[in-house]
Order: sequence, then structure tokens, then C-alpha cells
Amino acid sequence: VSDLLTDEQSVTNLEFAQQYALEAIEIFTNTVKERLILVESYIELGCIYREMVRRNKNDKAIINVFVDRSVSAFEAAVKNAKAEFTYLSVEAFVNEAWLYYFVENLENAQKMVDQALQIVDTRYFFTAERSPLLADDLIPWFWVQIGKAYLLLGKINFDKYELEIRQNNLYEVEKLLKETAHYWTLSLAYNERYGKSFRDSSTGRREIYNCLGKLNSQEISWVKEGILIARQDYHDAPELRMFEYF
Repeated sequence: VSDLLTDEQSVTNLEFAQQYALEAIEIFTNTVKERLILVESYIELGCIYREMVRRNKNDKAIINVFVDRSVSAFEAAVKNAKAEFTYLSVEAFVNEAWLYYFVENLENAQKMVDQALQIVDTRYFFTAERSPLLADDLIPWFWVQIGKAYLLLGKINFDKYELEIRQNNLYEVEKLLKETAHYWTLSLAYNERYGKSFRDSSTGRREIYNCLGKLNSQEISWVKEGILIARQDYHDAPELRMFEYF
């Protein structure tokens, strides 16, 4: 849904999208049993309800209804994905994590991120010894979802930073900004594994840029330290290059 539309226009478009997603679920459940498209349709429905949550910020009753519907859709996606489509289970978990973030349920957001990362094969991760492996059987979509997960962890930390800075708690501010830089460095690195430029990558970069633009020179220096720590932790892999923002 475009941010250029009014909330009313967006809700109308989302209602049409909801109808189409529900029709797809009905078709691929009962008429043409195609589990891959069924799982994708449940994820799409969950994202539609999540967007409805964002567009109805001032109505708590409606928000609760759409949160429940979104969670149910994501859970149905995971249930139907099974072991065959693990990458879609990861996508469902990550999208559910963002849902909880939007309603300020940070505990559940963290829980969903943990569930997502726990089921990803270790070959997809940066480690102290190596970059993610390259093999014909690897599914690049995993890297997109890992990138979105680390973007979210950084956003959660940055929100905590904004609370601490109001209290002038500089020790916590420094710690949180270094951790945020660590998460965002990883987010960009995993996105780079998937491709140079794509929608989720552009959205993530814009989110990071907007947050960094709020920092003063001292805070920027802590972010740079966090980037250096991340690069040291992951053997200075070439993808770990968030310095382009400075």
C-alpha cells in the first residue's frame, strides 16, 4: 500500500486485497490443491491485516480484531508450509514479528524473530569463520527474511535508545546504538547476499537512513564503533559495509 494514499484510500485497497487473498485461499484449499500458493496466500492475508492495523491506529477494538486475524493467517501459513517450505515459515514468522512491533508488543516481536532464525539452516549465516555458503540447493529468499529480521531488531533497539536519550542515560545510549549498528550491518549484509537492489532492501535502507539522520556527532561515532565490532565479529566480510551512510 502506497504511503502517498490517504488512510481511507489505503483501507479501501486493502479490503479489495483481503477479498482476493481469501478467494485464493478458498481455491487452493478446495479446488486446486496447491500448497505452495496456499501458503503464500496466507502470508499475503496476514500482511494485509497487519497493514490494516497500521491504518487504524486510533481504534483499539479494530486493531485487536485485525491483530488476531493477522496472527491466525501467519500461523496457518506456518502450519501448511511444513518442512517442505521452511523459507515461507521464516517469512511468516518475520512478518508476524513486524506485526507485534507495530502494536508495541516487543516481547512477542523478539520471540517471533527468534523462532524465525532458529529454523534457518546454519549455512545461510555469517559466522566468525566464514560468510554464508554458496550452493545450488540454497534458497536466496532466506537472506531477504534474515535481513528483515535484523532490521527489526535494530528498530527495536533504536526505539529503546530514543527512550534512554530522554533520560540522558548516556551509558545505555552508547550500548544501544552500538547494538543497533551491529544489527543493521547484518541486515544490509544479508540483503546484499540476495541482490544489490530490491524492494525490501530499499525499504530497509530508508528506515536506517531516517533513524541515523536523528543522531548527533557523538552518537554517530558510537554507531561507527558498532559497525567495526560487527565487522570484526564476522571476519570483515565485504558485505559488512554500512560506512556508506557516513
